[in-house]
Amino acid sequence: MVGLFKGIWRLMTGEVINSTDVAVHNGQTKLTLALRRAKDGDLFISLKQASAGNTQWIAFEPKEFDQFVEAVGFIQNAMAYEVKQVSK
Repeated sequence: MVGLFKGIWRLMTGEVINSTDVAVHNGQTKLTLALRRAKDGDLFISLKQASAGNTQWIAFEPKEFDQFVEAVGFIQNAMAYEVKQVSK
């Protein structure tokens, strides 16, 4: 449970170094990916999903974020393969 509270505290107090937004669901939902610095100086990444009446946060440690990026690449490759299969 300590990890949960630490994560929430970091999200509430961490400094945003840089961020980018992506609109999804026909503009009804905004995803914000941000590089942040915690009060103790550690870097972490946050992903915020905000839509009408609902906001959710995910905090990644740098190694976790690297795994996430790798997973995105895996899905991108699978998608490219499937597009090629359909266009044959």
